[in-house]
Amino acid sequence: MNSEEKLNASTAIYLDTRWKNQNSLYPVKLRVTYKRKTRLFKTKFYLTEVDFERATGKKSRQEYKVLGQDLIDVEKKAMKIIKNMKSFSFDEFKRRFLIDSGKQGEVFPAFNSYITQLKGTGQLGTASSYECAKNSLKTYFGSERLTFSDVTSTFLKKYENWMLDSGKSQTTVGIYLRSLRTIFNRAIQNAEISGDIYPFGSGADLYTIPSPNNVKKALGDRDLKALYSFKPTPGTTAHFYFDLWWFSYMCNGINIKDICLLRYRDIKDSTIIIRRAKTTRTNRNSSPIVIQITELVNEIIGRWGQKPANDDQFIFPLLKKGMMPDEQRAKIQQVTKMVNKYIDRAKTAVQIDKKVTSYTARHSFSTKLLREGVDPETIRDELGHNSITTTQKYLKSIETDDRKKLAESVMNFVD
Repeated sequence: MNSEEKLNASTAIYLDTRWKNQNSLYPVKLRVTYKRKTRLFKTKFYLTEVDFERATGKKSRQEYKVLGQDLIDVEKKAMKIIKNMKSFSFDEFKRRFLIDSGKQGEVFPAFNSYITQLKGTGQLGTASSYECAKNSLKTYFGSERLTFSDVTSTFLKKYENWMLDSGKSQTTVGIYLRSLRTIFNRAIQNAEISGDIYPFGSGADLYTIPSPNNVKKALGDRDLKALYSFKPTPGTTAHFYFDLWWFSYMCNGINIKDICLLRYRDIKDSTIIIRRAKTTRTNRNSSPIVIQITELVNEIIGRWGQKPANDDQFIFPLLKKGMMPDEQRAKIQQVTKMVNKYIDRAKTAVQIDKKVTSYTARHSFSTKLLREGVDPETIRDELGHNSITTTQKYLKSIETDDRKKLAESVMNFVD
């Protein structure tokens, strides 16, 4: 929207005389008009017709000047919001305008607003993470009313030390403080606070969020061979979750959520073609993942796949049709825990002295490709960021025969 279009959104202070409250006072509202459409928004003021006229008149009495200025400030706030909007919409204006003036500039209401937005778009895991960050800040600060101006670089350093002293890891510290930084950035973008109080950065008077370089350990051929040699009792729960771990490893390292969401319609000839649930929401143009179905992958699908194999049927008996997003998320978390539980028992039984989780399958797959001669420059940087996106793009671009060879190579330790 250009500046001329923004000027078309006009404002005025309006006394709504259609109804009175129990004290026989009329509500004062802000009237916003844009492209011939008008909406009214509540303010905290209730007045008689006489008082409203005196407060808004050109020659208001001395005792009404303060009230008159308060009403002017309401309209100034509205115009400032409109000025800072990238494009005008009544819904977005309402969200910004109706922030309780007593809570404007406070951290926890800003957290709540974003958490509600995340839940509304089905991002329940992210919402939960922000909820944890908010609760941690509340526990540390000891009050419900934490303002953005309270959060200085000194505050953040003390908060970091408090979390570390409480047994939290540097990783958790980083997650919570990046969440808080996002809330700051949103408040500044929405013109709710001034950028002058922003405490994050690399300057002398600013706070730098710690970024620990965790070394992710992939399994080498010897460990992979040892783990594969473990034979759980056929048909048992342990067997099922053990197979899910190997399915993840052999299928381009896809995560447990993507496995849970797999449907038979995703199988195209001798491949599985999906878009990662994690990237679909943030990047609608994300490239699909092409997974070669090897003999071993096919065996797992044949062993545990639901029947009949209808297009709309989930491949594995994990999710049910009609589940709400929060139910799906809880189930996927449970499945992840079960995979981790049984793969941990398996690695202990074969004496692997490393932590092995569902994530290890993804990282081991990517690392195995490096060892098998896939161009290191194609995937190495992404491995450093705990991602296999570049690997997936590489796999999508290669010819079918080469894809088959690579898919088989990740299991070439099997006798």
